[in-house]
Amino acid sequence: MNNILNKFLEKTYYKGQITKRFEVLKGYLQNKFFNSPQPPISPEDSDWLNSLGEDFSQQAGTSGSKNFTKLNIYQLLSKLEKNIKELRVLTVYLSFEMPDSEKDKLGSYLRANFKTDLIFEIKLDPNLIGGAAFSWKGIYKDYSLRSRIDQNHEQILSSLKSFSA
Repeated sequence: MNNILNKFLEKTYYKGQITKRFEVLKGYLQNKFFNSPQPPISPEDSDWLNSLGEDFSQQAGTSGSKNFTKLNIYQLLSKLEKNIKELRVLTVYLSFEMPDSEKDKLGSYLRANFKTDLIFEIKLDPNLIGGAAFSWKGIYKDYSLRSRIDQNHEQILSSLKSFSA
């Protein structure tokens, strides 16, 4: 199953993207095995699906099965969904909505520098000024300008008072 999860995550970085692409994969496999109608997908998701390669549906599944079949498709999809839900999520707090293309760049950077199975979720915090805050395993770190201002509040006030005097 790790081969399937690793291939699935190869170009999938953030929580919303994972949810959407799981549904795309499920629709693709249902169409392939049962001729079920496949809902329309975006060009980006179509490119991602193609990037999995023709042999993706033939990847090792469970110890008793080497590939997706009509008999095990739902079992393997269920295991993949469970593995996805068990991934730890890095929460990134930003003061603005990041475009999807930039989310992919951030995800690629995080994977290259931290963990190969790292996924992230962006939450908006309009109180942040110039920077970001992160939450990982219950630990919150604020690297924004707001944090620096809060840390140096007294020094900033005394500097401003010296200019007004």
